[in-house]
Amino acid sequence: MKLKRCRPSLRLLWVLSAVMALGLVFAVMAVFRVSHVNEAQHLGYVVLATVLLVGGIDLLASRRAPAWTLKREVPVNLAVGRDVEVSLTLTTAEDRAMAFSLYDEVPQGHEVRTLPLVGELRLGRQTRVTYRLRPMQRGPLTLSGVEARVPSMFGFWELQFWYPLESRCRVFPDFSAIPGYQLLQAETARQLPGTHRRQRRGQGTEFLQLRDYRDGDTLRQIDWKATSRRLALVARDYQDERDQNVVLLLDSGHRMMSRDEGLSHFDHALNAALMLSYVALRHGDAVGMLSFGEEQRWIPPLKGSARISRLLNQFYDLYPGNRASDYLAAAESLMARQRKRSLVLLLTNLRGEDDGDIQQFVQLVGRRHLVVVANLREPVLDRSRQLDVVDFDTAMRVTGSAVFAQQRRAMQDRLRGKGVLLVDSTPRDLTTNVINRYLAIKQARSL
Repeated sequence: MKLKRCRPSLRLLWVLSAVMALGLVFAVMAVFRVSHVNEAQHLGYVVLATVLLVGGIDLLASRRAPAWTLKREVPVNLAVGRDVEVSLTLTTAEDRAMAFSLYDEVPQGHEVRTLPLVGELRLGRQTRVTYRLRPMQRGPLTLSGVEARVPSMFGFWELQFWYPLESRCRVFPDFSAIPGYQLLQAETARQLPGTHRRQRRGQGTEFLQLRDYRDGDTLRQIDWKATSRRLALVARDYQDERDQNVVLLLDSGHRMMSRDEGLSHFDHALNAALMLSYVALRHGDAVGMLSFGEEQRWIPPLKGSARISRLLNQFYDLYPGNRASDYLAAAESLMARQRKRSLVLLLTNLRGEDDGDIQQFVQLVGRRHLVVVANLREPVLDRSRQLDVVDFDTAMRVTGSAVFAQQRRAMQDRLRGKGVLLVDSTPRDLTTNVINRYLAIKQARSL
């Protein structure tokens, strides 16, 4: 605990103002040569000296930090944009009641409500105060200390002390919907808003169970051995193939710093990747992830419901940077790490000038894996092409957006010609679109 700063309180300022007003009165009396003015001036000096002496003694006697014990309670894991309650509990050994106001040191970029916290602390009692914290950025969050403002013994000063009190938290993407997914079976994944699962029960190639024959079953589904034993038609149920690999390739280059709806394109891509990971894991597939661009992080494909936690812990504090994305280097890194055939989903933001690089990426990765490119599209460009041309500037804007869109479509058509599956999506619809594409691949048994 240490004293950071002190400043005069309103009480001291009022007293000094009164003394100055008294001095002004004595000065006027001296101008008009009022009798006994000298005695009055001496009295004023005594009053001023007394105020200064008492104020100095008050400051010296109060420089010691109050003997407090502080405890902070805050959840370890937080979600972006979700309010949490943070509590501070104070216990004192002081022999007097003391008013206080507390400021918790929350890093910039996060929102807080109801600070400062105001209260009164009495001997032998605990006082608990709370405020609301809304994290606005992913990554580690450290609350390093608490600033306390208390009055001095005589109330002439407002003293500010700093108490070290460190709390370390982790801010993850907001996945408040994930607990609901734990109630879903693989065949109910279509309940995710916007997703569509067209496969009917009984299709697929992996055996699930035997059951009684129903109208509409194909001859391929009839189990003739079981039918001969029971003397009644018995059909097989099949499900989508499991134990397949899904590798998510996450671009963290400078283009992913663009923002839509309050989030960067990288955050939209990360959210989509993690939600797709959850769905794929529920389907029995193994999921891995590789980031490239600003920073390279790798988790090989593994299965299990706990896998989503590992993915979150590995990538929750990754941010896009100023480096350009090297697609060929990413392809080489992936091919060296992942040899088993997999569904590789690239989440990125391609431009016309990336045509040569992405062609090399597809040529290299496509030798072994099934490639899906999820290409983010800026909504502002769509809106620009729909503007009414009323002046030269608007005409240039509309023309530029149209040329950009044409180059982008031409590049994507060339990719489709090479057998690449494409997801052309705005950030808002990215999660729904990539999950739909994954379910369609599972249904078509393309992998």
